[in-house]
Amino acid sequence: MAKEKVESKRLKGFFENQAQERYDFGHELKNEIRNYGATPDKGTSVKGDAHRAWMNINLPLPQIMKKAC
Repeated sequence: MAKEKVESKRLKGFFENQAQERYDFGHELKNEIRNYGATPDKGTSVKGDAHRAWMNINLPLPQIMKKAC
């Protein structure tokens, strides 16, 4: 998670707040889907999985960029 990658308390708080808002929004959407008589998906999408994999890659990008310059 992003909050685990930063040292700033302010940034950690921001990321925690964003994660909570995303979580809450997801549940609100699921409730609306149920209100319309449908069943929300519980799985993940390929696009979502790919995004999470990309975000979890721990490449030392700043170091790579310094060496390239």
